[in-house]
Amino acid sequence: MADYKLNNYTLIELLHLSYLLRDSFEYCHAQINVSQETFEKRASMAKNMLAEGNFVEKWLSNHPNDEVKKVYSQLVNYFNNIYEEENYVHFDTRKVEVEKLVDFVEETIKNYQVVEDILKAFYTEYKKNPDNIIAQPVERCIISSFDYYRVIANWLFFNEVIKNDGEYKKALQASGNKPSYEVNYNLNLLKRLVGAFNFNRQRYTGDKVDIKQMFDDSMLAFKALDGTLFKDNEEKTGKKLTAEETQKMAKEVIEKAAGECVSAIRMYEPIWRETYSGVAKYMQENPLQQNASSEKGNA
Repeated sequence: MADYKLNNYTLIELLHLSYLLRDSFEYCHAQINVSQETFEKRASMAKNMLAEGNFVEKWLSNHPNDEVKKVYSQLVNYFNNIYEEENYVHFDTRKVEVEKLVDFVEETIKNYQVVEDILKAFYTEYKKNPDNIIAQPVERCIISSFDYYRVIANWLFFNEVIKNDGEYKKALQASGNKPSYEVNYNLNLLKRLVGAFNFNRQRYTGDKVDIKQMFDDSMLAFKALDGTLFKDNEEKTGKKLTAEETQKMAKEVIEKAAGECVSAIRMYEPIWRETYSGVAKYMQENPLQQNASSEKGNA
């Protein structure tokens, strides 16, 4: 990385790639309508950003670490599965097939995290050189983008865990609380979704107290779903809760966590949009004259 000519546009390019991955979550939500025009624009952006000879392809393909080199084909396959092959998302509805949603989510968070880690590495390297001056709008947008992604991802995982917990319990009731294919299937989905939630939580490196509280309360809600919340309470107080008390406690913690998920989106989405408008203005005032791999950029 030290031999690479870093500039503000390098960081902006990686930001845009992270947005393409983040926005893939929209295909998982029934209530979010992604227009055909938006879908096609994203497909075009992914194709252009990963095209041979462009910054992302050149840096990844020429990297000395073989594991890093593999990232390029992983990203190409990921976007091809969305925008070319219709392997995850229906082209007519722009929605992920229900039975493929967890697979899709796992692929998305894995690829996003790789891109975020690369962006952080470039950002850290860029700031080491005293001759480099990172544009303030770019720096602000990087920070807000990391926060917003964690909030968006948590919202998806929280809702999917709540929904799949209901499916799991219905299957368990139908089987008479005995193992069955449906019970095991739904339990496996739940475990994978909670795993995705934990992955997102553990990789948050920001300092926002409310985001950390959102994670903590989401986990508390999950503990209410599996009953560990009530066992912990019994061990702490020495008193066994009644069925009515457990229902009341579960309702309260789940509603609190759900409210925090929504509040976090309402807070951090406008912050991200405002900082991104600063990046757009920076790009207008400092047009890129050459390819990002060789252009030194304006500070």
